[in-house]
Amino acid sequence: MDSNSLLENKTMVENEMMEVSFDYWFNDHDDIRSPIPDYIKSELRDKATESL
Repeated sequence: MDSNSLLENKTMVENEMMEVSFDYWFNDHDDIRSPIPDYIKSELRDKATESL
């Protein structure tokens, strides 16, 4: 596997992990509410994604 393929694979895994993390933290779970207010979710997602 060449270095470009490894980089693409790493980026894909990081993006998938971020999406799973956003889905978890941005949604309520049973008796646990999301600690992230709705009004900052979009900006937070954008800034977190840009930082990678």
